[in-house]
Amino acid sequence: MKMPKVTFNRLLKLGTYRMEEVVSGFEKFGALKKIFNEEPKKTIKGIRIRISKKQFYAYIDVKKEAIVIGQKYFRSASDLYLCLDLLHELVHIRQLREGQDLFDKKFSYVDRPTEMEAYRLAAGQARKFGLRGKKLLEYLEADWVPKEDSDRLMKKLGAK
Repeated sequence: MKMPKVTFNRLLKLGTYRMEEVVSGFEKFGALKKIFNEEPKKTIKGIRIRISKKQFYAYIDVKKEAIVIGQKYFRSASDLYLCLDLLHELVHIRQLREGQDLFDKKFSYVDRPTEMEAYRLAAGQARKFGLRGKKLLEYLEADWVPKEDSDRLMKKLGAK
């Protein structure tokens, strides 16, 4: 399966934008319907993305219900990685709207049910777009997660 054609506005300055100002063509991702169970264009309409100066990949600002992406990463990451990250974070937006605790301390990061759901969706999409083996591991591995936890996550996702 080929990834839908998307275009990122990588010249955006720091700030908060509507999702459609950040990326065009994203509504073509079939996975959006899996996440929100509604029309993809409707789904994207209310999503906000903040481009931040902080050095990181992407996360959810639970107070503002926004996806936050580090500017350096946003400008340098592949379209594929950014799309997979957005899908992952959109799962968290839905979970947040449902009242789920995205940071439930009863679980380690890789055992947290909200993370597992988001990772499963992103890993499934990655496979559909041809990421396998070492390339899939490269995408899924998070440098802030200890190796033993990362290995456990990869096994759960069938990536190792």
